[in-house]
Amino acid sequence: MQKSIIIGGDVYSIASLCRKYNFSYKKASCLYSQGYRGEELLNKLKEDQIIIDGQVFKSKLQAAKHFGISPTTFYRYEKKGEIDKLIKRKKLLDKFDLN
Repeated sequence: MQKSIIIGGDVYSIASLCRKYNFSYKKASCLYSQGYRGEELLNKLKEDQIIIDGQVFKSKLQAAKHFGISPTTFYRYEKKGEIDKLIKRKKLLDKFDLN
């Protein structure tokens, strides 16, 4: 049985929804199994995205890897609300090759 998701009158499978909006299939499938459907599913998937310097990341882990920061450090700064400070510091260290 194919799981159908209706968003704005368009019908998607989980795979086609993930391809169109660039979401993780595993995450979408898990949320679908938890009962999220339609716009609610789309909104939940968008909540989990993180935007840093105008770049959209599927997860905090993906953002940490992109910037070359340890996930533990990234999560700690995110919890304190200081991601921007961490990214700025990392870019400065990279600029002067001080890593």
